[in-house]
Amino acid sequence: MSEPKVAAAGLRPVLLAGLIATACLAVLPLLDLAFLGGVTEHVRRAYPEWSDEYLAGESAVLAGYLVAVGVMGSLGWAWALVRSRRRPIRGAASVLLILGIAVALAHLSVGVAAYDRVIPLTYGLLWTIPIAIGIAAVVLSFRPLPYQEST
Repeated sequence: MSEPKVAAAGLRPVLLAGLIATACLAVLPLLDLAFLGGVTEHVRRAYPEWSDEYLAGESAVLAGYLVAVGVMGSLGWAWALVRSRRRPIRGAASVLLILGIAVALAHLSVGVAAYDRVIPLTYGLLWTIPIAIGIAAVVLSFRPLPYQEST
């Protein structure tokens, strides 16, 4: 019986890059709350009349959402990375990319109540980084390279 086949060379490093980029995006909102204040300033621009207590609460909700999306995205990258050791991930990579694009577009466009955009523009733009990496992963997963035997 032959060894299980693994993904073509080049795909796994791209998946790892996506995992690292998304994990960094999961941590960034926490650093922002603690040191930078970008999310809080975004909330303050939308609701200038709110007290500091309300601003802190709304900022924590937005940051919590961004952390949760980052964690879920990281899990998707990790799953694809592990799965790519044993089988092709064309379909899985495509579905994960579509989900990522939907989230990134929502981050860049959804506005509610006093917000022009609920997610600060900086975060919306940063969420395009995993999308670019995801496009590369999908392209690599469909390349007609022969699969190498695992070692």
